[in-house]
Amino acid sequence: MPQEISNERLQQIAAEAAKKLPELMGEREEDILSDFHAAVQDAHEDEDSKMPKLKLAFSLEYDLQTSMLGLALKWTVNRKTSDVVQLEDPNQTQLPLEE
Repeated sequence: MPQEISNERLQQIAAEAAKKLPELMGEREEDILSDFHAAVQDAHEDEDSKMPKLKLAFSLEYDLQTSMLGLALKWTVNRKTSDVVQLEDPNQTQLPLEE
């Protein structure tokens, strides 16, 4: 028989998530900031590099059978550097030019 979630349960999940997100961020605040500051420093040292972007993802997983609510915080710091290179055509024959 399929389990259902009531409006009250959904509100309870939202309330728990709202309470736990700041706690999870606080627990890893030093790591998150350290990762981001390192990426910013790298971007300043590499003139061609773009400033990094910090991405935070907060996910919830609710198990209907056990009523357990799993909460996860994930962060990434995207870094990017780029360059453009002209490649020679391997099928193009080189003419002998005199200098």
